[in-house]
Amino acid sequence: MRKFIKKAAYRLEDRLRALCGEITPGKKLAAILTVLLVCTAANIYIVFRAVYNLGRDSYTNIPGIGHITPPQLDKPGNRMAGDSIKGKGAGDESY
Repeated sequence: MRKFIKKAAYRLEDRLRALCGEITPGKKLAAILTVLLVCTAANIYIVFRAVYNLGRDSYTNIPGIGHITPPQLDKPGNRMAGDSIKGKGAGDESY
């Protein structure tokens, strides 16, 4: 599997080098700057959109924090019929 991935990566790299080898240095620079500009614009949009959404109502409607009540396991009425935890005098102890 590892050989297959390396072989595919080398093929992809060779293909990319063959495509870019035909481009003049000026066009290479223009392509790199275009990709850089598009990625920078996308990054700025995502960051500012996230900052803008921080103050909206959908993010501020978080429910309040309450106390967690422990389960009432020690009451005899809460035990199930097949429960393996039995108190003193609860019946058959042959398990």
